[in-house]
Amino acid sequence: LAFDMKQSECASFSSSKRGYEPLEKTACAGDSTDGQITRIELALQKQTALFQSILANMGDAVIVADERGKFLVCNAAARRLYGLNDDAIGFNFTPRRPPWGAFLPDRVTPCPHRDLPLERTLRGQELDQMELYFRHEMAPQGCWASITSRPLRDPNGAIHGGILVARDI
Repeated sequence: LAFDMKQSECASFSSSKRGYEPLEKTACAGDSTDGQITRIELALQKQTALFQSILANMGDAVIVADERGKFLVCNAAARRLYGLNDDAIGFNFTPRRPPWGAFLPDRVTPCPHRDLPLERTLRGQELDQMELYFRHEMAPQGCWASITSRPLRDPNGAIHGGILVARDI
């Protein structure tokens, strides 16, 4: 995402259910170093607020984890799909079985931990539309999800995390 911030657009932004909204106008100095920094900071705030609004309003579940499986991003749709509470950020996925029940397509056989999409992605695999059945206390009747995931790599190709997008089907 890129923004072309003009001097007249300098403002602080906050995310809300309606998207990103200006909180207050901030004076931006002409070409001074302080003015440039202020414009950069404001552009970053605006970009961050827009990113947060997009994630909050997406119908698809999005989880971003670091290379150890610690959740860095977990939107509302992901919390609903996986039965997670609001403190899902910081949840460390890899050392233990996740709190949701993930089952193979027969809806009875638990998906082995090593075969869960995030586990596979953190090992470097790319997945497209993997279907799993989930059951947990917030969805005791269960639900199907189609999951796509990719490793997050640095410019040298080293894996530094993974992103998972799931759609309730």
